[in-house]
Amino acid sequence: MKPKMTQIRQRIYEYIVTFKVKHDGNSPTLRHLALHFECSTSVIDYQLGHLEGVGLIERNGDRNESRKIQVVGGEYVPPTATVRG
Repeated sequence: MKPKMTQIRQRIYEYIVTFKVKHDGNSPTLRHLALHFECSTSVIDYQLGHLEGVGLIERNGDRNESRKIQVVGGEYVPPTATVRG
């Protein structure tokens, strides 16, 4: 059985997606997520495990390398530069 998608998991997922768009595809760190959601890094790690379980993210490499969070099912496209004339 896949883990249930709770409100906090949805909020974390949406925050990761938004962060990656704003930061050229880079992922937030566990510490950054913990500070934003006012909880411990172990709580964030637990929630990320559930997001992996439902197939929304993948964490490549060492689990402690939080900047390796990949959003599954989407592709990051950097914004185009505005040309001034």
